[in-house]
Amino acid sequence: MTSKEIGNLAENLATKILINKNFQIMKRNFRSNFGEIDIICLKNNIISFIEVKSLSMFKNNFIYAPKEQITRKKQFKIKSTANYFLTKNNLHNLYYKFDLIEIKFWGNKKYSYNYIENIF
Repeated sequence: MTSKEIGNLAENLATKILINKNFQIMKRNFRSNFGEIDIICLKNNIISFIEVKSLSMFKNNFIYAPKEQITRKKQFKIKSTANYFLTKNNLHNLYYKFDLIEIKFWGNKKYSYNYIENIF
């Protein structure tokens, strides 16, 4: 599998995980001039901006934790994109947070995930 295929698979699984946790998916792969947010969802009138990170045995990249990939620069881009989304959709009246879903692929269609709320 290519990195792009693994990323798409991770985002699809993350979406299913969120739906199973009773989140309403508002938008996937929201892009602006500032950057991209993988998943934007709503639960209990709180908007969650979700970053999805994956690791795969296919690529032998279990050397670091996925959350380590979210640099300060990446955080700034996500926050700027989130602010643009809130402004564009007139949603500044709602609470919001930034979460991470880490997905590790173990091969043979097995995976594990970690959902981390308020990552930054």
